[in-house]
Amino acid sequence: MSRQEGEESPGGLPFSHWICQPYFRPGPKEGSKDSTGARSKRALEEEEGSTDTLSKNKQKKQLRNPHKTFDPSLKPKYAKCDQCGNPKGNRCVFNLCRGCCKKRAFKETADCPGHGLLFKTKLEKSLAWKGAQPRLQESQQVGPGDPGGSPEVVGSALA
Repeated sequence: MSRQEGEESPGGLPFSHWICQPYFRPGPKEGSKDSTGARSKRALEEEEGSTDTLSKNKQKKQLRNPHKTFDPSLKPKYAKCDQCGNPKGNRCVFNLCRGCCKKRAFKETADCPGHGLLFKTKLEKSLAWKGAQPRLQESQQVGPGDPGGSPEVVGSALA
């Protein structure tokens, strides 16, 4: 199977099909008008969308959810945190977001019921519990029948 140099394989490739060869993209066909039809269709879609000012995805969502409003001016505006710019808690004592409020309440050992942070209350409870612990331990050492607290040896086993 020897080939001469001027001869090409049937697919229009310079070498046989089992040898790696570069791919050449075919040029545009002369009679093709499909791309212009797609452009005109897209132009019609853009004209329809210009009156509604909503993107295609928003229009689809509106078809699925006709009662929902997509107007950005109707979205609720949240007050910003003084320190970081995140939305602050509406009932926060310090007027901060949850993260900043947690840091501040921990530093000051304060409570923020708006965020459910109870550092001061927990500290007071733990101190009260620790204060009650020594009294409980003393009462446990003194038994109910032993007024002295420790058992005394009255007699010897040998005697």
